[in-house]
Amino acid sequence: MKSGLIVDVEALADEYAEGHLGRLAILNGVKSTASFLDILSSEHQRCCDVDPTPNPVELLSHASGLNALEYMKLHTLLPFSCFALDEEKRSVDSIWSREIQILRGLHTSRPGGFFCVECVKEDIQFRGFSYWRRSHQLPGKFWCDKHPNSHLLDVDSKDPFARLPQNWINDPATIYHELSLTTRDHPMVIRFNECCQTMLDAGRCLDKRTLRSPLTHNALLAGINVYSSTYSASYPRFSDLLAAIFPTEWLELTYPFIYDKSFGEFLPSIDSSLVGKANAYLSLGTAFALTLVFDSMTTAFQTINAKHAHPKVLRKKLKLDAFNSLVDSFLQKPGFSLETFNQLNICKHHLTRDLTTA
Repeated sequence: MKSGLIVDVEALADEYAEGHLGRLAILNGVKSTASFLDILSSEHQRCCDVDPTPNPVELLSHASGLNALEYMKLHTLLPFSCFALDEEKRSVDSIWSREIQILRGLHTSRPGGFFCVECVKEDIQFRGFSYWRRSHQLPGKFWCDKHPNSHLLDVDSKDPFARLPQNWINDPATIYHELSLTTRDHPMVIRFNECCQTMLDAGRCLDKRTLRSPLTHNALLAGINVYSSTYSASYPRFSDLLAAIFPTEWLELTYPFIYDKSFGEFLPSIDSSLVGKANAYLSLGTAFALTLVFDSMTTAFQTINAKHAHPKVLRKKLKLDAFNSLVDSFLQKPGFSLETFNQLNICKHHLTRDLTTA
């Protein structure tokens, strides 16, 4: 879109779409990203006279010189946030429907905006300005992959991407989360971050049913209660296992609501990822499920792509032994504290009591 009235700039490597929008607004002298999006839409309609009016992602792709599909894959969080959907929300080529593009195209995966100070320094040295990276916006990520010792700073603002990261460094709205190196190096945190990045890099949208089948099957083999009803509520939920295994300080920032539930209580936003008839399919629950029921994302994608039928699991016979075995396998990994061990023993106590008195 070269109208002469709008300054267009290509999106940079791993530049997040909302950050790209903010940079465009700054270059065109507009303070609000929402206002500039309206201007961009009006100008595109005037110049191109297309119907229907392009959605925000399409407008940004035109400004970047990319087709909309490539822009979605490379610069939005759609590959993560809508990793698996119902068939009606996907197009025939495993891409997100137009409705999803409009609703979620510029949707973040967590509140605020995150950036790395070391990346900002390098950007200014080589480009003269900094920009927002898409990979930094993934949930659970609090360190930079390129600069592992650099904590990501969190901008607590309704529109953090309206300013370049460099302009937030000394702002009161910028938060530094105190997290230990032990948490950074925790094997499950590492695996979760790798899982989220792999989902993002996949750049496609899976059929929800294709993904849920192997997840549910493996969870049942592990003895996890995957049903949404109150039946056998004393058995551990998938969310109970997360609360016991992941570092508390990390999980409190990534998903604090997990500590508001009681043992065995169904937590829809997490446990729905393993429920066959759930209406919603949430990416955070998907990422946690993939992290726990597969030993690597390579194994996960091999299993998902195989698309073979999984034999029915007799859940009552496998429940206690399988769960205890799973717990023990996690405890054998480095990075677990005595507190975590005690939490898991509490879970095992409940299981033993409930099964012996049943």
